[in-house]
Amino acid sequence: MSASPRLKLDRNTHQTLRVACLLLAAIGLIVCAVAKLPYATLGLATISVLLGVMLIIQVAGNARRLSNQSMQISQSAAQAEEHYVHVLRRMLKFLESGDKYSHGKSERIGNLTEKLSRKMGLADEMCRLMNLAGQLHDIGLAAVPAGILGKRSPLGSDDMRTVREHCDISYEILKPLRMLEPVLPAIRHHHERMNGTGYPAALSGQDIPL
Repeated sequence: MSASPRLKLDRNTHQTLRVACLLLAAIGLIVCAVAKLPYATLGLATISVLLGVMLIIQVAGNARRLSNQSMQISQSAAQAEEHYVHVLRRMLKFLESGDKYSHGKSERIGNLTEKLSRKMGLADEMCRLMNLAGQLHDIGLAAVPAGILGKRSPLGSDDMRTVREHCDISYEILKPLRMLEPVLPAIRHHHERMNGTGYPAALSGQDIPL
């Protein structure tokens, strides 16, 4: 026969319970003396109250532990995102290193995007996000064959269709990053044009997300 589950109480909880027992016993004795109640009533009342106090303390302790665990999970998730961003940055640098025209492009675009964001009066956090979005917005080009990207002649319709897919690919690669959620639409639609001739969705005017 399995043993019944026992409440696991830490040292602070035990001390709290001891103090509560003494206080309840003292209060109970005073109440019984004043109201001339039998001491059996005191015992039952004290036990009931103590069980309630123990339950409250146990629930509070569990809630505190769950809160700490939730905080640790959030911190781990944030660290994982930072590592993910670091890997993507290294990938971009590798891709850009093979082309003198693209070398350092992502970093330059990120810095320029942040400067423009500050000129527009955006909040500091959003400006930093725009810098990161500017750096990573073309990560989808990693899926485009080098032979297409390196062409010096005009691209054919098939090649152009392949290049245009990089916007959606960038979006899908960056979508798991919760930190970038506010700027994901801007990343996906960074090749739209005001007159609606851009891609991937041919948006125009105010429909183009910042």
